[in-house]
Amino acid sequence: MPDPRELAAEIAKYEARLAKEPLSRIFAQLADTYRKAGRLDDAIRSCRAGLREHPTYASARMVLGRALMEKGQLHEAEKELGIVLELTPGNAVAHRLLGDLAAAQGRRDEAQKRYETVLQLTPLDRDTQEALRRLKEQAPVPPPPAAGPPGAPPSPEGPAAATRTGAVPEQPVEVPGGTPAEPAVPAATLGLATETLGDLYAQQGFGERAAEIYRQLLRQDPARADLREKLERLLSAEPTPAAAGVPGGQRAGTIALLERWREAARRRKGAQRGGGA
Repeated sequence: MPDPRELAAEIAKYEARLAKEPLSRIFAQLADTYRKAGRLDDAIRSCRAGLREHPTYASARMVLGRALMEKGQLHEAEKELGIVLELTPGNAVAHRLLGDLAAAQGRRDEAQKRYETVLQLTPLDRDTQEALRRLKEQAPVPPPPAAGPPGAPPSPEGPAAATRTGAVPEQPVEVPGGTPAEPAVPAATLGLATETLGDLYAQQGFGERAAEIYRQLLRQDPARADLREKLERLLSAEPTPAAAGVPGGQRAGTIALLERWREAARRRKGAQRGGGA
């Protein structure tokens, strides 16, 4: 992980160069360094300003897509990465990120096609091979129940009613073998999902929840200087700006989705420990 002091020095260098050459493409390197330093708003702002002058600069759109993805603005990230593929159709990284985004939103078939495309372009990509294998192991998520005809009485509530109507109960369902059923969790995106959840909590003012997630991630990877900086910023009570341009409903929906993944991962880990006892 880059040292924060090294990142600060790089940022200062790129900012100085951009001030001297405001129409140059150095803005993309500056934005990517902002992103690595956890300054996602600055990364997004720098990319969008530079892309007004260089709209076909694929590398800058890739940086913008990554920053939006890390900020939790998944739909905007997909849009930018789609433009990257229009400009550079054989871009394996863009295909991989779009596959992760599709998996993150439950679009398993699309994610599988993206991963397979990556492996056609880079057959020795073991990380994508593993992501594809894990994706195929996930049980498909049942579709939501069809809406009734206009004027139909509301469906009765409760587990029994859900069984009659074909809806999926909110409570975990016991399956043969005593293992609770759980939502499909794209394993390749769990780390991203957890960190994104922490970022969304921080943006919405749930500092204690965000700090808990950052601490867990730091225990897994103590070298993450960017996470340590996020945690220190939270603990020093420095306010974090809300996610600009993201409706509250979309943020709430994303949080709910990532919460389900996190809980599913926790249950899976507990089941694995229990099975190995």
